[in-house]
Amino acid sequence: MFFSFVAVVLLAGCGSVHPSNNNTDNVNTKKTAESKAFTKISGTILFTGLAPDPGDTGVITIFMRKHGTDDLFTPVKLSTKPTLVNNSPWVWDKAVSGIVYDVQANLKVNNKEVAISEIKSASAPASDVELPLQVTWSNLPLEGREKSFQKIGGDIKVSGYVPEGSKVTIYTAKARDNSELQPEEVDNPIFTAVVKNVSITNNKKWYWDEALGKIDYLVKSELFAPNGDKIGISDIIRATAPNEDTVMNITSTTSAPVPVENVALSGTVHLDGSYKKDSKIIVSVRANGVGGFDEVASFSAESDREWEWTKAKGGIEYDVRATLMQKGEEIAKSSQKHTYAPAENIKLKIDTGMDLDDPTEKPYLIECKKRDGKKYDAKITFPGIGDARAYWVKVGTSKHSGNRFNEAEKPDNTGDDLTIKMRVDKNKDYYAEYAYSYCRDCETLDSFSDFSPHVKFSCPEE
Repeated sequence: MFFSFVAVVLLAGCGSVHPSNNNTDNVNTKKTAESKAFTKISGTILFTGLAPDPGDTGVITIFMRKHGTDDLFTPVKLSTKPTLVNNSPWVWDKAVSGIVYDVQANLKVNNKEVAISEIKSASAPASDVELPLQVTWSNLPLEGREKSFQKIGGDIKVSGYVPEGSKVTIYTAKARDNSELQPEEVDNPIFTAVVKNVSITNNKKWYWDEALGKIDYLVKSELFAPNGDKIGISDIIRATAPNEDTVMNITSTTSAPVPVENVALSGTVHLDGSYKKDSKIIVSVRANGVGGFDEVASFSAESDREWEWTKAKGGIEYDVRATLMQKGEEIAKSSQKHTYAPAENIKLKIDTGMDLDDPTEKPYLIECKKRDGKKYDAKITFPGIGDARAYWVKVGTSKHSGNRFNEAEKPDNTGDDLTIKMRVDKNKDYYAEYAYSYCRDCETLDSFSDFSPHVKFSCPEE
């Protein structure tokens, strides 16, 4: 709730509202031989500052006096009273036709005058007399201000070395010249943490949304290292709610660690997708954002292969990436990871993006060997494919189901045929198909080709 208020419209000359008494319509309205018939003066109330919220209470009064006199403003009885809504209409129907009046509005909250409009002159009859009321938080009673929380916030700017994982806490206290302060707060502001553990990146935004409207606050911020040590503090600045341009400038008091030679960076490279057997992975690093990448590790392509570089400088931030190469050509690379040395368990992932042609040959049955009862041992061969290092085999009792066999198998040598042996029922139809991959240890179908045409078989052979 912004405020509860009372407003009054005045007819007068210049200056503040000074009603002569509590009588209304005592503004030369008596009919005389020279006077004209009663007529209307009307207009609207315009809130140019804070506007009332639904449910706010208060009084608006209209005051008038005859223009060009030193008469005191007198409250008038309105036939249409303004409500606490912007552009609310008001009407006074006891004006004397032809008389020029000074008009002014008065706004009260909890019997405290909080706003007076400028004086407008109007010759009766008159309409569209707009009376602006500029309501500010500083003029409202304290109990009105405390009913509406406002926001204070802005940027956090840190200069100097900031250890990774540092946090900022924001503190506020009521300003010393606030009349609402307790005596012990005047000389020693009592600061309270209102925003805690803000992760640090330069120009990071902070906000506190429980400030009291138009109360002056002292605001400061403190920078804490990951171990909890205080390593920086801002100047104390003054802010009046609402204010979203309160910038916290902090200077770090700690220094960057002296680089230690020959510390390690290590991790793994995961390959998502297929790749050829003569591919290799290159791990490269550079100081964060500086120059090109330098190769620090190279090994045959294999998913989740571990790597280590033992010549990093401690305390330096590095960019790290991995690249999949095949015959000197870059096939794909990982996104960059940023880390301070030393560091371990750096996980790099490469999406190989390699499309494989579909197998063109079908599997075939090479043997049905009778077992006890109505069971047979069947041998099915899946023809070898070029540089294939693994095959995904499906055998099922319906097409593409793989409900009897559905897993990756490795041939003895790259490109060799693969033969599997499985127990089947007599005279029951089975369907076999397969896919291939250049990746020997891949365990998901994302790394394999599409499946071959299926073959139908049963034992005994027809």
